[in-house]
Amino acid sequence: MAFLNPLLRRGATLALGLTLVLGAAACGDDDPIVPDDPTIAGLALSTAELSTLLAALTEAGLVQTLEGDGPFTVFAPLNSAFDALGQGTVDALLDPANSDALASLLTYHVVAGEFGAADLTDGQQLTTLEGGQITVGTVGGVTVDGATVVTADVPAINGVVHLIDGVLTRGLDAVERASVTPDLSTLAAAVGAAGLVETLRGDGPFTIFAPVNSGFDALDLDALLDPANEAVLSKVLTNHVISGAEIAAADLVDGQTATSVEGSTLEIDLDGGPKVNGIDIVATDIRVGNGIVHLIDAAITDHLNVVERAIATPLTQTLVDAVVAGDLVGTLSGDGPFTVFAPTNDAFAALPADVLGRLLDPANISILQKVLTFHVLAGEVRAADLVDDASVPTVEGTSVTIDLDGGPKVDGVDIIATDIEVENGVIHLIDEVLIGSLDIVDQAVLYGFDSLVGAVQTAGLEGTLRGDNAGAGFTVFAPTNQAFTDASPLPTDVGVLADILLYHVLGLTAESAALSDGQVVATAEGQNITVRIAGDGSISIEGVNNTVNVLVTDVPAKNGVIHVIDAVLLP
Repeated sequence: MAFLNPLLRRGATLALGLTLVLGAAACGDDDPIVPDDPTIAGLALSTAELSTLLAALTEAGLVQTLEGDGPFTVFAPLNSAFDALGQGTVDALLDPANSDALASLLTYHVVAGEFGAADLTDGQQLTTLEGGQITVGTVGGVTVDGATVVTADVPAINGVVHLIDGVLTRGLDAVERASVTPDLSTLAAAVGAAGLVETLRGDGPFTIFAPVNSGFDALDLDALLDPANEAVLSKVLTNHVISGAEIAAADLVDGQTATSVEGSTLEIDLDGGPKVNGIDIVATDIRVGNGIVHLIDAAITDHLNVVERAIATPLTQTLVDAVVAGDLVGTLSGDGPFTVFAPTNDAFAALPADVLGRLLDPANISILQKVLTFHVLAGEVRAADLVDDASVPTVEGTSVTIDLDGGPKVDGVDIIATDIEVENGVIHLIDEVLIGSLDIVDQAVLYGFDSLVGAVQTAGLEGTLRGDNAGAGFTVFAPTNQAFTDASPLPTDVGVLADILLYHVLGLTAESAALSDGQVVATAEGQNITVRIAGDGSISIEGVNNTVNVLVTDVPAKNGVIHVIDAVLLP
């Protein structure tokens, strides 16, 4: 009875009920005097094993109802029945925020009229005050909705009480059940954000594969709950629901398929434990008023397309921004199939300062499209299909090389997660952005060499520096914008300007590791430059008229390499 003490402070409702039920209490006694003919509410008060039910009736404001004339038949869950729901669920039911759900649940246990055990027949359906119907069974003992009557025919002046060993959860619809189940709180929030509350409170019947809270851990919940992505969230959730059928665990068949409300196929696999679309079913047969719920340990996402899956993935939000900026949403939402090597957020963040901003700049959309489509293969290539040293053409047109030595790589970049299934292909996550589709001019644009790019275009050399130089490529010593400012004014004659620029170009690809101290190299302009490497490893380039310092080495391009220098070389 200790549980009742806080209830006695909740207000006049219970106090009035106690007065009506008990009459008076003996002076100095700790326990109330219960009359021989209590009301149903009085029985709850006087029966220790119904203390949780009494707390629930009080919170729902139903004590006075069950003191009324009736007659009522109440199927009263024992404390142990509530305990089986889990303490978190009981606490949630008693939360004032869930008072409507609690009232629905409790009135589902009450039938108008007095039905003793002898009046109950097998298969009989009784209409509850909540409006639903409970089903009676009498084979091997009396049951209601599968809960066993452990003590029958407890009399009250306004009806009869049967004590049962389970809570009749069909008194809650699917949304209410989720709202009072702690491990479904994320699902409940998602259903609300997707505008699906009324749908899932409908008549059904529904079979729902409900992801527990941890089942959303692999998804970007903040992104999915963003109103801008409501359609994606709705697509995720409705693929967990089958409408028009209530499929219990005993009815699941290996290889069985069903169409979800979203329109995709759900497939059951019973090998090694029940699964749906490869995801473990961790609890079954949670009955609700409009169907049945099975709990699963991850959200089903294999019906999302490439873009939708990227939106739902925490690691690929920058990729989503890039796809939107590159006007490729429609393309990557198409039929495919595609294989996407998807750079993570960290991969984009690892790009040099300001490069990402320029990559997403609408002025550079053609470069962004080259970069993104270079990460995409036409066709579905799973991890098991990757072949070592294979050269595979991308949608952009340039090929990438697969390397399986020491773990899978694409163009030397680690593949850190494989075989993320999507409706129109497969996604593999990578930890760097692939820029092998960009030539020297594109890279100069991205790295902000505005003065160099302008000079190259003025001198008519853009086409040259986008070429492959008969496969040999180019090495460009690229002066910074400040270097051009310091050298201003440069000659305006196009031929002279071209000679100056070509004095910065080698007709071969020479990464920093290929340079040596004292090395003399002929430039595309015709005159030589000399490489100087100091003891600390710093590199400088000695020209005919001046010496410049190399600030950054080995900026890669598909047709060569760029080294950044701090001054303009003058032939």
